[in-house]
Amino acid sequence: MSKWATQFRDSRWQQKRLEIMQRDEWMCQSCYDSGEGVTLNVHHTYYEKGRAPWEYENDSLITLCESCHKAVTEATRSISRSIGRISPDHLDAITSIIDAICKTAKNGPYGIENVAEEEQLAFGRAIWEGAARLSIAAFEARKAGAA
Repeated sequence: MSKWATQFRDSRWQQKRLEIMQRDEWMCQSCYDSGEGVTLNVHHTYYEKGRAPWEYENDSLITLCESCHKAVTEATRSISRSIGRISPDHLDAITSIIDAICKTAKNGPYGIENVAEEEQLAFGRAIWEGAARLSIAAFEARKAGAA
């Protein structure tokens, strides 16, 4: 068993895990399932090298059911691989889009229900502006390559 996997058996992680699940009312914060037989996991929204699982701030941890945890983990890996292929010139636009999504997500990091109309418009503007910056950068790169 790896050192990382062993840390999830540590009593400090087990205590933190229970604290997060209790905060989230023993419910998946993505699909809101809490029924009998549902396996819940505590998901780290990010990792930092050398940091133990229990050393993260509570707001960076979220309760997910096993299927949502698997889906989020796979999507995160896919996004990470994609970001590695993005030109550094485009990273600011991508970051602004992600920030807009996170700021608008009032019902936890995986839902944007019940968001005020003004905030929905701000979200739309931020997405549009980020996409426009990406399009302009792509056009300029093609134009420079053709010259």
